[in-house]
Amino acid sequence: MLIGYIRLSNYEKLSLEECESALLRQGVRKIYSDIVCCKDDYRPGLKSLFNYLREGDVILVEDFHRLANGIKDFLMIMEVFKDKRVDLKSLKEGFDTTTPDGYHVLEILYKLLEYEKQMAKDRQLIGYFEAMKEGKLPGRKSAMIDAELFGKLEDEFSKGRITRKMMSEELGVSISTIRKYEKLRDDAVKIVDSSDDAE
Repeated sequence: MLIGYIRLSNYEKLSLEECESALLRQGVRKIYSDIVCCKDDYRPGLKSLFNYLREGDVILVEDFHRLANGIKDFLMIMEVFKDKRVDLKSLKEGFDTTTPDGYHVLEILYKLLEYEKQMAKDRQLIGYFEAMKEGKLPGRKSAMIDAELFGKLEDEFSKGRITRKMMSEELGVSISTIRKYEKLRDDAVKIVDSSDDAE
């Protein structure tokens, strides 16, 4: 069964009737819709669509924007469609998961999302690294670490001359804070080094 769905923002000039007409001309037999505001993306129509779907159904949208708010939202919806064993077609993009090309595009979108997540994580670690060079552990104002002193104590520790407890007392922070500092620093340094190698 061909089913239409429309996600329309309340500030758009385009009317719901115009969107419905575009889908009806394509032969849809049922249409679900939601009118959302910029601050609230609650979509009871989409939820009703999920409940109505049966294996073999095909959902038709005018374009990706009429279905989802960004790649992450789109892929979350596609996971539901996949579980329901239904397909998606988009008129504007020519996207069609009933074809091999459609699934290929979907795989690319999944990879883009993973890449986006990794980039965000890397940027956060680089931020930690920059903050560490100023002698503090990000996220906790009370957990200040003197980077220069830490380096000297770490060297002494590696040579077996002092213990972790002695480092902790000298730095004025807990042993767990020292370990967290080391992990964040090491992760950030790896990212910086890999970026330099890429250049």
